Amino acid sequence: MALHAPKKWAQVARAVPHRSDQQCRERWINVLDPGLKHGGWDAAEDEALRAAVATCTKPNGKVGCARASPSPTLPCARRQENAAPVRAAAARAGRARSTRPRQA
Repeated sequence: MALHAPKKWAQVARAVPHRSDQQCRERWINVLDPGLKHGGWDAAEDEALRAAVATCTKPNGKVGCARASPSPTLPCARRQENAAPVRAAAARAGRARSTRPRQA
């Protein structure tokens, strides 16, 4: 990425055989960006995500603001979206349910 200006994905794609500008962008944003934190979530991050989802949930149950965190990523947005039906079902059943993945 240092050779190309940010958001010049067409230029980046020309340097990567058989990949489109969109594929290069998605790979950078979701996997290669050095600013990404890989690994598990700590308790503070889980709480911040819960708070953001609580403030951003629309009446239809969908999360409406992907910009709640300083640098939202696609996996973060997917986690928010996937947690919404679980919370809604738990609320209907009148019980709380954890949205954290189970440990094997």
